[in-house]
Amino acid sequence: MISQFLSNKKKILLFITGGIVLLSIFIFWPINAIRDDKKWHTMTHADSIISIVDAMPKGEYESVAFAKQDELLILDKETESQQLMSYLVNRIESENNDYGRGIHAINLGFASLRRKDLDSVLFFANMAEKLIPIDSSHCNFFQLMYLLYQENGDVAKAKLCMANGLLSSEKEGDIPHIRFFANALGEYYSNRLLAGIALKYFVKTYDTYTNGESPPSTLLATIISIKIKEGDFLGAQAFWKANEELLRNAKDAYTRQRLLINKIALNINLERWDESAALFSSLPDSIILEDFHLEYLTNKLLQLKQVEPSDLPEAIHHFSPWLSHNYSKITNPLKMVIVDAIKIDPSSLSADSLNSWKEQNRAQFANNDFANANHYELISVVYDRNDDSRKAYECLSKSRYYLAKYEMLKDSIRSEDALASKEFDEILSKHLADDSTLINKTKRENQHFYVTIVLLCLFFCVVFLMWYRRSSLPGVPKQSSVAQQYHSPKLQNLLDESELHTRVLQVSGILKEKSLELSKKLGKINKRGAPDIEAIRKELEILGSIGPSTLPQFSDIRMKEKFDVIQAFPQIKTMNNTEKKIFLLSIDGHKSKEIATELGVSIQYIHNVRSKIRRVLGIDNTIKWDSFKDVYS
Repeated sequence: MISQFLSNKKKILLFITGGIVLLSIFIFWPINAIRDDKKWHTMTHADSIISIVDAMPKGEYESVAFAKQDELLILDKETESQQLMSYLVNRIESENNDYGRGIHAINLGFASLRRKDLDSVLFFANMAEKLIPIDSSHCNFFQLMYLLYQENGDVAKAKLCMANGLLSSEKEGDIPHIRFFANALGEYYSNRLLAGIALKYFVKTYDTYTNGESPPSTLLATIISIKIKEGDFLGAQAFWKANEELLRNAKDAYTRQRLLINKIALNINLERWDESAALFSSLPDSIILEDFHLEYLTNKLLQLKQVEPSDLPEAIHHFSPWLSHNYSKITNPLKMVIVDAIKIDPSSLSADSLNSWKEQNRAQFANNDFANANHYELISVVYDRNDDSRKAYECLSKSRYYLAKYEMLKDSIRSEDALASKEFDEILSKHLADDSTLINKTKRENQHFYVTIVLLCLFFCVVFLMWYRRSSLPGVPKQSSVAQQYHSPKLQNLLDESELHTRVLQVSGILKEKSLELSKKLGKINKRGAPDIEAIRKELEILGSIGPSTLPQFSDIRMKEKFDVIQAFPQIKTMNNTEKKIFLLSIDGHKSKEIATELGVSIQYIHNVRSKIRRVLGIDNTIKWDSFKDVYS
């Protein structure tokens, strides 16, 4: 019988566990489906999309759903897009969802951006900023503002949006936006020849590709290229080997050409001259894409410097169109090869040519300290080879000035990134702390409400039980109530005592009131500061401070007994009653915590009063409180 019961119990537990598992799958499968099912990206039917989005909770569906709605609009699926939009708007309004309203406004901003209606973009962006709660994701907002500032050509504000967007996306764990903002920052710093900082953001993008998801080969080739520019040739080679299969399967011409140029650069810097020469033969100058002109030319000239250095001036002249077009992007290795060419043949480049190249790239040289440093260094070399030492020195000084600014810029960028991250953390933590305080307060209020209800219920239950028991007891005639007759004198005594107590309290109240009144009058009369009158006034004040229903506190008694202490320190007389009590208790050796408990104030208040007393008496912190007794003893 027992074994049968245990067997049934196991079956029941198994049944319950299975039910919970199935219920969990039923609840969470639609949410995970959007993350795991690759068909989501190819869905174009509103009904199918809505069936998945409908199972997603508030705070998760808004961003992906509106992105899908925008995607349908771009694909000219206007009917499907309108159906999905109608569903989203109705759901947001029914939930009173400010975050959803903000994402909707951002979605309208992206649509306006495609129409080049920049005023509308700004309008919708401002609306979204007001609607989205501060502790919700702002990734879409920063993305919209970044694209808007880029369209307006405001590089500084666009960069700020990129940085804030990356911080926000990292807080939210929003992988697509982390990739977007990190890649954008990598491009930003790469274009300003800040390769080390650019590499940090490209690697951050690369690190988001986990769980078997392959990073794009273009990103891999870019990281290898920057590592080579930074002189980390072994690191570039190791990274290449780690991603060799992905790089081998690269299809587009852009990535394949970048990889080929990277391979040439690695061979040259590792002094594999025969391998690099073979690669150059398979990559003629005419097919080099414009984006790779300088990288290719750098490697070409480095190879030539090793094989036939005397041909460098002629090569510089041959590739001068490439150099003039990309003059602001000249890197250190290329600059050094050009310097070598000028030293071999001073006529290979003139100061006028270099100045004209700078004028052609005026916009790229603005606020570009690295480019200006390179320009003045090259001109300095030209003047030096032409025996104009004064101009050579002036240009070299300018070059060093811009180079110092460039180094300061790199340091400031690192500091700005750290500061921006710290400020973002502080703002978010403060808001979350405020929210937590509000939630805790609400919880406490709810708890108090429920406790009050429970206590009321208990009170009524007790009253009901007392009434019920009293009504159920048999009646006793008054004549036979001996106990009642016996206790009646005591009851009368209790009533008399209560009446007497009430009268004592009344007299105490009158005494207190009169004592304070007399103390004030004596204070007005005592114009000359007579000590006897002042002593009487103090005693009346102490008497008036004693409550009618409480005994004097230790500090009150201490003030009365230690009146001579106050006399020894006249400055203390100007302080209020509480501060005097703190002084007396302190010199008697009591700790801050003990005094705070005695007087019913905070420990911080005790510290503040003690500092004030020391300041009034002109005594620093080196003198202990108990040594004050020596003054009046």
